[in-house]
Amino acid sequence: MSEILDRLVEQYCCLKKVVFSLEIKKAEQSQSQIDRLRLAFRLIQERKKTFAQPLPARHK
Repeated sequence: MSEILDRLVEQYCCLKKVVFSLEIKKAEQSQSQIDRLRLAFRLIQERKKTFAQPLPARHK
């Protein structure tokens, strides 16, 4: 009986580690998506500022 219990505890611990690592990976992926969206938004804002300014006069 104690051997079975030991195996179950060991399997539970292994499963818990796997689930935890998957949760971390999922959190990292969603965080990186948020970071990419923030970067894209900043780039769009910078472009809008650039386009809002008049173009410099060309010298002929």
